[in-house]
Amino acid sequence: MNKVFMIGINGSGMSKLALILKDMGYSVSGFDVEESETAEELRKYGIAVHTDNDFSLDNNFDLVVVSSAIREEDPILKKAKSLGLPVQKRGELLASISRRFKSIVVSGTHGKTTTTSMIGHILSNLSTANVYFGGKSNERIDFSIDKEFFVIESDESDKTFLLFNPKILVITNIDRDHLTSYNNDFEQLKNSFKDIAERSSIKVVSMDDENAFAVTKNLKDTYFYSLQNKEAHAYSENINYLENGVEFDLYLMGNYLLKVNLPVFGDKSILNSLSSILVTNLLGFPMREVIRNLQSYRMPERRLETKGEVSGITLIDDHADHPTEVFATLSALRAHFPDRRIISIFEPHRFTRVNALKEEIARPFSLSDVIISTEIYPAFEKAIEGINGEKVHEWIKAYNPRKSVHYISNKDDIPVSVADIAKPGDIIVLLGPGEIGSISSAILSKLRRRFNEEYR
Repeated sequence: MNKVFMIGINGSGMSKLALILKDMGYSVSGFDVEESETAEELRKYGIAVHTDNDFSLDNNFDLVVVSSAIREEDPILKKAKSLGLPVQKRGELLASISRRFKSIVVSGTHGKTTTTSMIGHILSNLSTANVYFGGKSNERIDFSIDKEFFVIESDESDKTFLLFNPKILVITNIDRDHLTSYNNDFEQLKNSFKDIAERSSIKVVSMDDENAFAVTKNLKDTYFYSLQNKEAHAYSENINYLENGVEFDLYLMGNYLLKVNLPVFGDKSILNSLSSILVTNLLGFPMREVIRNLQSYRMPERRLETKGEVSGITLIDDHADHPTEVFATLSALRAHFPDRRIISIFEPHRFTRVNALKEEIARPFSLSDVIISTEIYPAFEKAIEGINGEKVHEWIKAYNPRKSVHYISNKDDIPVSVADIAKPGDIIVLLGPGEIGSISSAILSKLRRRFNEEYR
């Protein structure tokens, strides 16, 4: 195999895989529907990205790789099949590559990206490790077949996580999401996690997640981590939520180890760090070196990422859209900044997810003081009748009758409104994996203009 073509190459997971394949010596090119910063970045590494709607695939490729967002009716995918070209899903190709290494596979509904990047950061500094996760990182780690470990964020949404044979499997949690591939049956999803756990040499599992614990509690070679449960193999005590991170006492294998200070926010980030500590401990790395490297860790982009500050107003950008994730994000902000007003700006993600969750979407916003929501980001999906941004707004308003709740259908109109609403000391948080992060610069610009005029 020399030439690989990737459909949906601009996606976060696909673009990372494209760079891996390039590092492995393949000629890589691909197609996506529009130009983006990702496309420009890939071109810098010699990867051709086509965005012309008239593009036509030929038979000059050894493999075609598709993202999970690509539908069977996609014209380029149909052309690839008509040409008889081999086609693989992103997860299938990753699984086949992983068999060359000692693989640490991170699974779960939430927290995979952060956990994967944490483990990868530690192992890249203490050993030799390749790292793959979907989020955008501030550091690029070159891929090499000569490295010992491969740390991988897996994907349960299309069942491709079942193709891995991990040395260590991490399960962060199991939630009611991505059920389309499981006949909308939550039991099928849980059984899939049990299936891969049974085939993994070592399991590292959150004891604080009821579903993950239930699936693995009777399996051999399973190690648990927890915020405060003293029966876990790794747990924390005496947590302090600081303005620049967290501080806690670390207990490992039943013994107090040391006090840990990390530049992360909220309980979920502490849990993710505990899983990373437990994984590296089981691999035999010295714990003080592990903690030292964790202290230099920086979260991936759009994971509670501070974008700027104007007149005491802090703008934060976050990937969360599922109620569990939104609750974790807003809870973290409340814990670290208890006296500051929170303005949430929410872009719901995908019609099918909104339709499945309905009123549940509204619950986490009780932790906000002001809520602005916008139209649903469709991703690759077609609209569903009766499911739209206005309906989400109605749910949020009904669940939060005493809150200041606003609906602005066009996200590009949000910066002007939020600049009028915001006050010094506020925290503004952008929420959603779609395009809501793209308005951060405009919000900061509007805030500067307003407060420079009023406070000069």
